[in-house]
Amino acid sequence: MLTNPNITKDISSVIANAVGGASTRPAAIVGAVVPTTQVQTIGTLSATPMMSTAGGLLDRVIFEVTTGGAAGSKGRVGIYDSISPSDITPDALVVDGGEFDTTLAQVNRAVVSVNLKPNTLYWLVSLFGTAAPTCRGAALSSCSGVIGLGSTMTTSRQVINASQTYGALPATWPGSSTFAATGTAIIWTRYV
Repeated sequence: MLTNPNITKDISSVIANAVGGASTRPAAIVGAVVPTTQVQTIGTLSATPMMSTAGGLLDRVIFEVTTGGAAGSKGRVGIYDSISPSDITPDALVVDGGEFDTTLAQVNRAVVSVNLKPNTLYWLVSLFGTAAPTCRGAALSSCSGVIGLGSTMTTSRQVINASQTYGALPATWPGSSTFAATGTAIIWTRYV
């Protein structure tokens, strides 16, 4: 499997160490990504597109907390599929990676086992509750134009948010979504 060669070395080394050197694929991140951090928003389901071109068995969903949240900070990551090839809106939950303590600055690895279909658009999601951590992230300008650009052709529209009370990820994507105005946590996947 291929790893995106355009990720800056510090992010690549963090993730390679976290997953034991196996192939990782970041969510819709291309070009010379300037590593940044993003304070996460409580009660917001945040989704970034990931194209599964080859498909295959995925065994990790990974995110990095760079500054832990206050006592009780927690978060979840997971994957949603799209409604159809012509309607790429997030739809059904594919996998919920479970709950993580996000009070500590560390790489968090959700151990999963899910077979993704080839040539399918999926959505990598995060949800945080109680106290907001800061995560390794990417500004919207570092996200690819997988689902298009804004009307001015300068704003990447790659992160979709929906209001969601913290808890297990919902079985289907909430009905009301908006494009995010800021960047998001980078979520990586590992294929075996």
